[in-house]
Amino acid sequence: MSGNEAKTLKNLIHECCDAEEFYQEAAETTDDAGMRRLYSEMKDVHSPIIADLSGQVKNLGEKPDIETTLLGDITSSFGALKAALSTHTDVSLVKSLEEVELKLLQDFYSLYKNDDAVSDETRNILKYHIGMLKEAYAKMKEARQVIVSSVAAA
Repeated sequence: MSGNEAKTLKNLIHECCDAEEFYQEAAETTDDAGMRRLYSEMKDVHSPIIADLSGQVKNLGEKPDIETTLLGDITSSFGALKAALSTHTDVSLVKSLEEVELKLLQDFYSLYKNDDAVSDETRNILKYHIGMLKEAYAKMKEARQVIVSSVAAA
């Protein structure tokens, strides 16, 4: 199990690194200081997740790969480009980032629920971080609702 478990955790690490990169690009793309703070804050949510998953990969006897994926690079670049071309940059960014958080949450939860895929120790790490990801998703969902409402009112 540990070989497959480590590989699966590495995939989650990559997804979290992709999310971090996307938040960084969003912070660099926006002109709104409040949104820049939000994106930076949300980027920092993923650092302890990456650290804990990397520690578990090491515990399983493998070396964690803390880097983004080509798909993540394309997704964040496309999201930033789409936002730059949009008349409402932050609406586009927040919608895309909300989707990223939802996918992360679903992937963590799916692995957590799969009794055969991971050890109890990994399951405990996943459970802890599912809570953090739920909060991150809720925050981005709320930000999207506020921004969409403010754009509609304008």
